[in-house]
Amino acid sequence: MVKKVHKKLIFVLTILLAVNLISCNKEIATPTIAIDSPIVHTEFNYYDSIHIKAKFEDPTMLKKYTVYLGNSSGDTISPTINVSGALTGTSFVFDQKFAASSIWDFPEDAYINFAVTNQKNYTRLSKVLIHF
Repeated sequence: MVKKVHKKLIFVLTILLAVNLISCNKEIATPTIAIDSPIVHTEFNYYDSIHIKAKFEDPTMLKKYTVYLGNSSGDTISPTINVSGALTGTSFVFDQKFAASSIWDFPEDAYINFAVTNQKNYTRLSKVLIHF
């Protein structure tokens, strides 16, 4: 009789431990950023148009985004390529063109930075290196 109780108790504790381990192993869902344009290491001249296109997605709900031109430290280097906005829904396509001539101080290298946040305040960052 005692062995049956021990076996049942061990079985129940094993099940509870397995359920606990599975439930604690949840991955934090952050938004995704799929960058279509520009591709890494694209070179731009003064009179070129910089086409920035990316798709932001989140299975729960998107909240906000920022797209800006920055240096290697992440500092903004162009007031014209600095766009932010609020989002609703689970998917958004950012698709804008900017004149390279609008950049005040031409660096040799720059990064187009993307930051997308979902309704749970998880943020995904991504960037693309471009050249002038």
